[in-house]
Amino acid sequence: MYRIINSKFYLIGITFLFLSLILLAEVNSSRQEIEIKRNLKNEKIFNIKQEIDKIILTSGLKDTKYGIAVYSIDEKEYYYQRNIDALLTPASNTKLFTTFSALYTLGDEYDIITTIYSDGKIIEGVLKGNLYIYGRGDGLMSVNDIEILATKMSNLGIRKIEGNIYADDSYFETTTKRQEYSNDMDEVEPLPPVTSLTIERNTATIIAKGVSSGVEVFSIPRSESFIFENNVRLAYNENIKLKDYNKRDNYVYQDNQNRLGDAPPVPKKKNRTSIKINSVKMKDCKQKFVISGYLKLGQNYAYKYFIDCPALAVAGALKYALINKGIEVKGAIDTKHNTNKAKYNVIAEFRRPLMELINICNKESDNFLAENIFKIVGAYAGDNINTSNKSRGVKRMIYDSLGIDFKNCQINDGSGLSRRNLVTTRALIATLIKSQYLPFADKFYNSLAVAGTDGTLYKRMIGTAAEKNVVAKTGTLRNVSSLAGYVYTRDEELLAFSMIFNGPYVYNYKALENKIAIFLANLNLSAN
Repeated sequence: MYRIINSKFYLIGITFLFLSLILLAEVNSSRQEIEIKRNLKNEKIFNIKQEIDKIILTSGLKDTKYGIAVYSIDEKEYYYQRNIDALLTPASNTKLFTTFSALYTLGDEYDIITTIYSDGKIIEGVLKGNLYIYGRGDGLMSVNDIEILATKMSNLGIRKIEGNIYADDSYFETTTKRQEYSNDMDEVEPLPPVTSLTIERNTATIIAKGVSSGVEVFSIPRSESFIFENNVRLAYNENIKLKDYNKRDNYVYQDNQNRLGDAPPVPKKKNRTSIKINSVKMKDCKQKFVISGYLKLGQNYAYKYFIDCPALAVAGALKYALINKGIEVKGAIDTKHNTNKAKYNVIAEFRRPLMELINICNKESDNFLAENIFKIVGAYAGDNINTSNKSRGVKRMIYDSLGIDFKNCQINDGSGLSRRNLVTTRALIATLIKSQYLPFADKFYNSLAVAGTDGTLYKRMIGTAAEKNVVAKTGTLRNVSSLAGYVYTRDEELLAFSMIFNGPYVYNYKALENKIAIFLANLNLSAN
């Protein structure tokens, strides 16, 4: 019996030893397989570094400061790093910091609300009191939107307003010029005033039409704040040579072909006219346009000017819209900061999703909207006196809370027009990486321009693996080119990348950006 039991234990021991050896062999095999894959991956990453270095070496980066980073979102590791802690001017890549901070602070469901208050009551169709229109930074507010507000008031049964119409733009600080609130004093590209109450991007289009009765002059938007002195006469003599005197008028907002921002220039129609327009800011903040010259019958002329007092223009546009709806307005238009909003009645509201501004800002690199978003962050954080400073402070708090090294970075504005902006490639790519783990990841990703498809990338990388694949934000100044965004490799691995070049060869830098982005799109890191 003892021998039988002993024999059974012996067989069990042999079986256990055999199974252990098999398991050990499988573990070793698995470890070897993992090690082989790791070595293969490391070899491929090494090859990526070599290939990007070759592209850089053949691109002639003499007199250039630059930083380049490539990071795998899926593998959570850097595939390439060069000079990523060097402080560089990012140009319009600044908009990534601006829009990221806005989404982090306000959320992707935030609405920008323009509100009409009243200090009176509606009695039998008569509003016995004043109106106050209060803006919170909707840089896309248009004539159509003002008409929607007027329609809402008409639907309330209002047929007469006994008081005045006041515009309240106190949500932002009083400094409205980008170069001043950024302490830049370098205009780079003219922008309209950045205000919390806006209409038609704070730009007035003055239109002159040659009609049978003479020359008709009007504006878009139509506003009681605009005054016209029309001295234009019809040119009946066909031999009169008509010239455009406004071509060199620095005050005029010109959609020229040499924009330093990334927004595609608006085609400028050649005018053969003999029209001259002067804009004069009046003491009461109204804007007077003096139009003189000749215009032929059937000929049209249009030119754009920045609005001197956007808030007053909004009040005047609202009054015009109300009258068009059959509502009598007895009072005048003016500006006034309403400190009793909580006590007043809300008459009408217009809401616009923040994402609508962000999508245009990032895809089209819209500098005006970027500055509006920049100030919205500061105002939302509670500072209506030093909106810009507060926005800069909020940005630092966000990046510190996320563990992103931002202490040496300096951002003066929201658009990136400031040449004094300094950031690291590390901070830029960290913005892209962190966004992928936040609730607004998809919306932030989709706000970027798509290569060969839309925005500022619509003409780039066409016919390559990067087309409709690379999504990114561009950046351009006379001495800066930058590109930062995402790309999927051929085996569907998501990479984030950022590239900043500071130097005199901007067009060469853009070609280099394309080459690196296309190279990343062609990678297949899972192939044997």
